[in-house]
Amino acid sequence: MYGTRMLATILSTAAACTGTCLAQEQPSASKLTTLFTFAGLAPTGEMVHDATGAIYGAAVGGEDESGAVVEMAPPTARGGEWAESVIHSFGPLPDGSDPSSTGLVFDNSGRLYGTTFSGGNSAFGNLGTVFQLTPPAVAGTPWTETVIYNFAGGTDGANPMSQLVFGKNGSLYGTTFNGGGTVCQGEGCGTVFALEPPTAEGAGWTEKILYAFAESGYDGPGPYGTLLLGKNDVLYGITEGRETGGGGYVFQVTPPQEGVGEWTEAVLGEVYYSGFTPDHPVGLVLGKDGSLYGATTADGDMASGSLFVLTPPTSSGGAWTQTVLYSFGAAGDGSFPSALVLGTNGTLYGTTAGGGANGFGTIYRMAPPIGAGGSWDESVLYSFTGGSDGANPADLITDGKGALYGSTNSVEGTVFQFVP
Repeated sequence: MYGTRMLATILSTAAACTGTCLAQEQPSASKLTTLFTFAGLAPTGEMVHDATGAIYGAAVGGEDESGAVVEMAPPTARGGEWAESVIHSFGPLPDGSDPSSTGLVFDNSGRLYGTTFSGGNSAFGNLGTVFQLTPPAVAGTPWTETVIYNFAGGTDGANPMSQLVFGKNGSLYGTTFNGGGTVCQGEGCGTVFALEPPTAEGAGWTEKILYAFAESGYDGPGPYGTLLLGKNDVLYGITEGRETGGGGYVFQVTPPQEGVGEWTEAVLGEVYYSGFTPDHPVGLVLGKDGSLYGATTADGDMASGSLFVLTPPTSSGGAWTQTVLYSFGAAGDGSFPSALVLGTNGTLYGTTAGGGANGFGTIYRMAPPIGAGGSWDESVLYSFTGGSDGANPADLITDGKGALYGSTNSVEGTVFQFVP
């Protein structure tokens, strides 16, 4: 599955620059700069910045194939090299393993949170964990990992596969691909869950299942990929729809009014209909006007993927409007797009895992219509060569200053900077 889970062999012990570090540049024009080339390894999912500009990402593999979390620190002087270090290696049990979620998230104290698909102390098998990484008091010393929740299966969730998001009062929201007490090939159809922080020092986090997906339900089982938090703590996500033979649904989970009652789920769009039938829907991004933008990795007019928008209703209780913005597959165009990031003035940026001038993927831009009734304009900004720049790029992040950062799923994965 392109763009969501980057699988590679990876990581052994913490060291500065275990692969090939390239000098950092500040391009004066549109340019891609390879910041770091890993020696047979690559991060998985969406990376995250801290206030210093350091980049953090989860990674799969390792000596015992349990995975790790990696820090990539920028150079201390102009023209210097980025430095890579492993801040936590997962495993053995009861620690988590396989951190193949869509990324990490910081809290206000500088602690990192993420999920592992497997591992944990469940008596029913490797059902996954939610972990916390606390930075050291002294720079250069190890981070401290704490497993704050072990999934147990059954009515509980199992095997989380989404990036966590923080809500009000420090609550963590996420999804699990399996579990929830429903059937779905005996593994459960997946859940949306909340973790409430401890109320006293030394106490544990408390999990609550907000919604359990049904095997034959209209919403489609198998939530994964990006989970978004909108206004009033409304959550948005997407399902794979594994029981439908391809395609899935965009869903919304809404908290009860005044905190009393159950959370409610609604389907906003069906990413599965004639002329628009993706094999694997991927993540979403929330526009400033409340619209949801997404990418699908297959089909479209040219069977190479599509971009779509779901526009919220103009009146309460109305239906969302779904529109295909662009279909990939023209000569020299990208194919198999991943999740999007939102730039300035409503511009969207993304990557494709394939296609482009060299067949190794692209970075592209989607410019919104200039006037009412106009069409979006797609342009390929960069075509990967499969050389030192890597190949098969995945999800992007932005530093808020116009630069984009991402990673590639080539044999020796890279982390790159691109300034449009």
